[in-house]
Amino acid sequence: MQEEEDESKCEEVKRLKGEVGQLLEKEDIRWKQRAKRSWFQDGDRNTKYYDACASQRRRKSITQISELSGRVLKEQVGIEGAFKRHFEEVLSSSGPSVEMIEAGIQFIKPRVSSVMNVFLTKEFTKEEVKSAVFHMSPYKSSGVDRFGACFYQKFLHVVGEDVCLAVLEFLKGGSDLKLINQTP
Repeated sequence: MQEEEDESKCEEVKRLKGEVGQLLEKEDIRWKQRAKRSWFQDGDRNTKYYDACASQRRRKSITQISELSGRVLKEQVGIEGAFKRHFEEVLSSSGPSVEMIEAGIQFIKPRVSSVMNVFLTKEFTKEEVKSAVFHMSPYKSSGVDRFGACFYQKFLHVVGEDVCLAVLEFLKGGSDLKLINQTP
């Protein structure tokens, strides 16, 4: 259609170019989300290397593991069992006594000055929450609400007040985020 110099087809060519542009943009967004690579924003496009990086996460697996006893496990069931035993042991401890903690920390020198402590313990502000939203990578994994950071960045003028209040309430220890995802 572009090669034909027919003015009646000019509008149709423009419309089709716009449609192709939108489809290419959608494909780019899909690849950004799939690869979860920040360097995509620096100009890399859909290449074999980029596709390999996006697919690499699914191929990682543990093929063998050595236990503390020196025994090497290569079977999937044995590897799973070793991990299970390890974490059961780590997570089942009753915890250290107060005396043990005090004995451990007596040699630790403070590294936070009183001035630093005032800064570190001050209350968060709405401006800090908004700044954090815009520092998030827009196409990383979406949250449980299925909205990625790009949604909040684009529509912060609409949802910003509610988002800031919810985040600040959580940071003050006054809310349970599990309730946000519950439906009646």
